[in-house]
Amino acid sequence: MNNPAPADMNVSATVVNCISRERDDHGITGCNTADCGAGRVSEGSVGDVMPMCIFVICIAFVMITFSDCVRLIGVKTAVSQISRQYILRMETYGYLTSGDRDRMVDALTEAGLKDITLGGTDTAEVGYGNEIVLEITGHTEDGYEIREFRTSTAKY
Repeated sequence: MNNPAPADMNVSATVVNCISRERDDHGITGCNTADCGAGRVSEGSVGDVMPMCIFVICIAFVMITFSDCVRLIGVKTAVSQISRQYILRMETYGYLTSGDRDRMVDALTEAGLKDITLGGTDTAEVGYGNEIVLEITGHTEDGYEIREFRTSTAKY
């Protein structure tokens, strides 16, 4: 016993493919051949998608900016750790030896710094208990300037 479908459930392919604002009592879109033109778009379709597109573009921009900031913080942290390591060595010897100076410049370059300038009491030995100073200035690949200033007391 096959029960036939009700008459209002039969929807032709032209009705399904047509975009029209006319609806019958059952919510099914009606269409005649005059309304079914190629390329016809219902109102509001761009408005439904546009907020999502804007959101995706904004999130991409925020992520790129955030990753750049994190990279800069990483370079600054590496420079701080390197300067701490070498100020401790300067405490021991009273100055920055030429070998330590070369190794420090190599480490700073590896950390992402270029155009490195060293200052302070880096070449002349100071006496026990005197202040030693290490100043590091350099630029990142993007041109941001990074400065590090450390001071301590000679303990050799």
